[in-house]
Amino acid sequence: MSRIFSTDEPAARPYGLAVVGETRRVSCSWFSYKIPPRRVFTRLRSFARLPRADQRLLVEAGAALLFGAAVALLPLRLYAGWLGRQGADPPDAATLQVEQMRRVGWAIRMIAGRVPFRSDCLPQALAARVMLGRRGLPVTVVFGAALKDEALRAHAWARCGGIILTGNAARRGFAPVAAFTHMGRADEGRRKMKSGKKSTGG
Repeated sequence: MSRIFSTDEPAARPYGLAVVGETRRVSCSWFSYKIPPRRVFTRLRSFARLPRADQRLLVEAGAALLFGAAVALLPLRLYAGWLGRQGADPPDAATLQVEQMRRVGWAIRMIAGRVPFRSDCLPQALAARVMLGRRGLPVTVVFGAALKDEALRAHAWARCGGIILTGNAARRGFAPVAAFTHMGRADEGRRKMKSGKKSTGG
């Protein structure tokens, strides 16, 4: 099920390494990237000019996207429990939490088009689950579907309440079919209580 959750991107090319002019192309089933050398240096310079906090956040987002790309290869049933409780609504975020969430969403969207692996809607939503989970913040991963050009299309996005963190640009026209909510610190506390009861034999 999870394999179909992607935006309308070109199909992955067969594995290989080819040189086209000044562009090196590396590609496989979920790793496809064109690397113009001049653009690489330009991006590195731009990255170096960013504040250290933004640099750390972008590096974290890249690692979270890599994790999300790997998890997206698995059937949904294998990681649905990690996503959270199906159908649950997260609590309203406090003002400070909203700013953290917006920064996480910014970092994921910023780095998504600049990594050499699959970084479409599902890896982005999973990356938001990773990064907000690390901060103890709630997040909902939504799976949607739409009939376009007589074909069933699927999309995934991450949100907290009315704040859309990832996948918003392509969300129009997709009807939610499933949603999984991780409650952040509320879920972490619940897990600790369960583990405590087991250790005491309760």
